[in-house]
Amino acid sequence: MNLKKILYKFLYKPGTKKIYWEKVISSSAVVVAFIVIVIVSQKNVNEKKAKLEKYSKYTIGITIRSYKNIKGGRHIKFEYEVNDEKFKNSTTWPWVNNTVITNGGRYIVQYDSTNPSNSKAFFNCPVPDYIDDAPANGWSKAPTECSK
Repeated sequence: MNLKKILYKFLYKPGTKKIYWEKVISSSAVVVAFIVIVIVSQKNVNEKKAKLEKYSKYTIGITIRSYKNIKGGRHIKFEYEVNDEKFKNSTTWPWVNNTVITNGGRYIVQYDSTNPSNSKAFFNCPVPDYIDDAPANGWSKAPTECSK
């Protein structure tokens, strides 16, 4: 079936030349709603990223485990502490650096000081052994050089 026939079947009532307005309007509403949801979601993601950069602080994160999501992508779950409150997050597996310790590895975590649950881990930035703990409210600058 070519596209013209598919559109014809979609737009017109069967066996007539009358446009099926109910179908056209409801389908258009679904498409518009989907587009709005995508735009709002992307706006929220961009706002979180901007706040993470603007209000960033750094602490030590401990990897808990790795897992595959429903689409088969690998993720690493990690936890970190800010002002005696524990937070958990996960991020995609860093394919470039395949030497991540997935259970008990210590890595630098950047978090939003206004919303500590907004964070990301730098798996290319292991915490050196000479650093035991992070300050309760984190560092204003990463204690080691990390490439973002």
